[in-house]
Amino acid sequence: MPRSALSPPPAPASAADDDRRCVDCGLPCTEQVTSFPRIGGGTRAVYACSVHAAQRRKAM
Repeated sequence: MPRSALSPPPAPASAADDDRRCVDCGLPCTEQVTSFPRIGGGTRAVYACSVHAAQRRKAM
């Protein structure tokens, strides 16, 4: 039986909402450094590890 030419569906949006990796290095972290508004409402949190969060605070 031939395979379908269609690509698999994208991952659910909720999986991206649970992503708590550092925006700079990709390590798991819990420190929220900022958030962005979403077009449909609500916000998207941006996380950074303690090292990169400190660097971002110094830059502000």
